Amino acid sequence: MLRLRPNRPMPITKRRLRPPGARLINRLVAALLPLGILATAGCPLGARDDVLVLARRGDASSNAVARHYADHAGLAAESVLKLTLTIPLGATSIDAEAFHTEIAEPIERHLVLTESREDVNRLVTTRGLPLVVEDCDDSGRCETASLDAALAQLGRTPDGRAFARVPNPYFGDPRPFEDFTEDEPDAALRFLVSRVTASHAEGESPSSPPARLRKALDRPARPEQAEAPTWQIAAAQPAAHRSPATRLLLGPVAERLPEFGHRVCDGCDVATVTGLVLAQATSLDRVPGLEGPGVITSVVAHSPSARKGRTSAFRRAVDRWLDRGATAISLHLADPTLADVARPALQLEAWARGRTAAEAHFQGLPLLGGSQVFVGDGLRALDVPDLPAALVEDRDGDGIANRSDNCPRDPNPDQRDTNGDGVGNLCDADVDDDGDVDSSGGRIYPVDARGDLEAVTLTARNGPYDPDHDLDGDGRVDEADLIRVQLALSRPPGR
Repeated sequence: MLRLRPNRPMPITKRRLRPPGARLINRLVAALLPLGILATAGCPLGARDDVLVLARRGDASSNAVARHYADHAGLAAESVLKLTLTIPLGATSIDAEAFHTEIAEPIERHLVLTESREDVNRLVTTRGLPLVVEDCDDSGRCETASLDAALAQLGRTPDGRAFARVPNPYFGDPRPFEDFTEDEPDAALRFLVSRVTASHAEGESPSSPPARLRKALDRPARPEQAEAPTWQIAAAQPAAHRSPATRLLLGPVAERLPEFGHRVCDGCDVATVTGLVLAQATSLDRVPGLEGPGVITSVVAHSPSARKGRTSAFRRAVDRWLDRGATAISLHLADPTLADVARPALQLEAWARGRTAAEAHFQGLPLLGGSQVFVGDGLRALDVPDLPAALVEDRDGDGIANRSDNCPRDPNPDQRDTNGDGVGNLCDADVDDDGDVDSSGGRIYPVDARGDLEAVTLTARNGPYDPDHDLDGDGRVDEADLIRVQLALSRPPGR
């Protein structure tokens, strides 16, 4: 029986004591308490200290949500930081300079003053904060990312940029985030960021958290009589008519989750579902209400845009999802490229393995610095039984142990590696062996300037057959191989 675990305390063995300070006694006493007591709300000695909630000073709704979430999650007293922003209330975006001076620097100061720099690894944003950061260079060329994506990299970007589009080192990583940060203290991903937000219904006071948000945060575990968790794939097209990209993204969901005792319903009609895997412009009007964890994972270009004042579309969508029972929503603010889109199979597998919702969200993101946002309580997790050794030692279920698998996240029992570089073709789109999967933007001459995407495109179009370009090993180089290259862009092979 799987149960929902709303707040999971960080393992004591991974806590690191700071130099003597105001909270040292509390830290020492908390380390001696039973693990189950650490997440008890309202208990100062057992309060979590790994989360920082960000609110906007002067915004009643933002502060009400921040206070309510801090109480709900059992956070320490200093775990809410009120930011003073000069942008208008309700503004969609903030520029890089204001982001640094009004958001990034106050966070860093707060972490130093509260002696929590070594402990905080999760940030929670609220509705009062903007959704987008705009960063322009000296030439006037501007790039945008979600505020939450910028915060995830806080202090780890080159040249003082607000964000950077770089490979996510936590992508597909099975470790708890605390272990990841312990082992890789300078990684590009510094914080897991989640957004707690909802709109007030008519007549509700802005000085209180919205009722739909309180209901989402307080949702209990699914009923005792519920069967195995059921995930519904809700796509705009039936399986036989989906694009190769959608098939590549959705196929592993149906293949992998049953190994964890979960059910996958693809295009069928079921009474209740644990969560939805949305593809393209699917309407929630055509799917049932959610039970249990209420997870929504988004796939391929279905999310509302938040550009140029269109935050109302984002808010309406989130409100509708919350009203239908969602508690964890992974989405993009704008239609992502294939390289940026979240991988639903990895996200749901992380849930099935017992990772928290925020961990699952970030484990499914191939790149950082994009438009991705996680909405909901990032501390929620499924309380799973001990997993069979096979699921731990062989992540992709292809019969090859992780330590020996040349493509550990994609099942390839044949271990096909035509160029002999130690990375299986199925996850080796780096056909020019330069250490990175790239595109030359359509440029094909000179030959040594071609990107991996262009090289495979030319083979697919004109031949001759090149086994190194046949990533899926079906005996031909075609659109499916091109999609695999696009999905792997900007990352090292095998990652």
